Amino acid sequence: MKHSAKNLSLVGNIPHLVFYDDKCPLCSKEINHYRKLKTCHPIKWVPIYQEEEIIQQYGFRKQDLLERLHVVRGDGVVVTGASAFATIWHSIKMYRPVGTLVYKLHLIPLLDIAYHHFAKWRYKRQACEI
Repeated sequence: MKHSAKNLSLVGNIPHLVFYDDKCPLCSKEINHYRKLKTCHPIKWVPIYQEEEIIQQYGFRKQDLLERLHVVRGDGVVVTGASAFATIWHSIKMYRPVGTLVYKLHLIPLLDIAYHHFAKWRYKRQACEI
């Protein structure tokens, strides 16, 4: 699927679901920052250690959610990694220009390479347990 800000504007008011590692201090700090900001599109923040039912409803494995940020967009499309961050940024008023730029400049593949390395490091550093 082609990544574009235009695709995100078609999802209406159904919230994006952002699955995050609520036992990771770094992840929680970032999510808490985003939560304080005004959104252009509703977001439901889903702490993976507290929301087993939603995780099962979408058929995710906790291992996958720990290794990589996942967002279920309002239109039902699942995005991960840099695409997930771009979706979050595009949905938050303060970060919307960043999210739009990422899409317009086709930066997702490049950012996803960087995110992949960061996520591996974070996962090992965190010594995530399932």
